[in-house]
Amino acid sequence: MNTNYAGFWMRFVAIIIDGIIIGIIRAFLVVPILATIGITSKYQATVGKLALGLIVTDMNGAKLDFSKSLVRNLGKILSNFIFLIGYIMAAFTEKKQSLHDIIAGTLVVQK
Repeated sequence: MNTNYAGFWMRFVAIIIDGIIIGIIRAFLVVPILATIGITSKYQATVGKLALGLIVTDMNGAKLDFSKSLVRNLGKILSNFIFLIGYIMAAFTEKKQSLHDIIAGTLVVQK
């Protein structure tokens, strides 16, 4: 039996590595799919948007189909990679669109 017990710092680094791997998987697979399902639901919004009375539509005000919603949510990955600038863009664009909204051709509007 090995008596070289793993110390605090080795275990701490292992947790960080695991967190990074799980975070990447979550960011690329789980989050976009769950958010896509929320936006394509009859409510046209995630829970947070519902709480604020917001919905996500296409440029004509129609409900998003699965593919458009998936493109929008995958576009959020790009917005995250560029230091959240993609989200900040909503403060400066005419229709208050974030980068992922522009990519997918979507709008977030008040109900």
